[in-house]
Amino acid sequence: AVGNAYTLSTFPERWHPKIRMLSYSVDRSLYERPHGVIRGRDLCYVATYCGLRKGFPDVAATWAGIGSDEARLHVVGHLDPPFDTMLARANTGSVTAHGWVESNSDAYVRLLHSCRFAYIPTYSEGQMGTLLEAIHAGCVPITTAASGLDDAVLAHCVVVEPLDHDGQRAAIRAALAWSDQEYETRRAAITEAARRHQTWERFEAGVRAGLAEVAPP
Repeated sequence: AVGNAYTLSTFPERWHPKIRMLSYSVDRSLYERPHGVIRGRDLCYVATYCGLRKGFPDVAATWAGIGSDEARLHVVGHLDPPFDTMLARANTGSVTAHGWVESNSDAYVRLLHSCRFAYIPTYSEGQMGTLLEAIHAGCVPITTAASGLDDAVLAHCVVVEPLDHDGQRAAIRAALAWSDQEYETRRAAITEAARRHQTWERFEAGVRAGLAEVAPP
C-alpha cells in the first residue's frame, strides 16, 4: 500500500504483516529549479479538487479566524459547490482562490516558490502528490498524518489534527513566527528527507520486493 504508519493503521491489524508500505515521488527537477521568485510568508493549499477528502472544510473553518493582516492563503484547485460558497462565507480577505492551475506550468511552480508553507489538513489520502510538489518547491507542510507522506518526511512537518480548527490556527501562527533561520532549517530537513525516502527508485525496489515475496522466481 502507498502511505505511512497512519495509513497502515487504517487496515485491520491481522493484515499488517502482509502489507508493505510504499512511497512514490514526483518530478523533482520541475519543482526544485530556481524561478527567481521572492518567497514571502504566504501559505498555499494545492489540490486537484478542493473538497471533503482533502480537508477543505477545515481550511474554511480555520481561515475564518485568520485576518488579512496575519497571513495570506493561496488556494489552488477546482473549487466546486458547496466548497466555493463555504470559502466565500469564511474568507476574511486573507484567501486568494486561483482555481485550477496546471501543475507543470511556470505559473504553478512560481506560486509554490512564493510561499513558505503548504497548509493541507487532509482527512483521507493515499499519498499526496501535490504536497510532494510543494515540498520540492521549498514549502514546509502543515498537514495531517493522513497525508500519507513517508514517516521519515512527516517527522519534519508541522502535523495537525483533522477537525481541530483552533489547533490548526495555533500551528499556523506558531510557524509564521519562525525566524528565517528556523524556516530554512526545517525546509532543508524536509527536502533532504524527501530526496532520500520518497524516490522512484525506492518505490520500484519496494514493488519488486513485494512481487518477489508473493511470486518468487
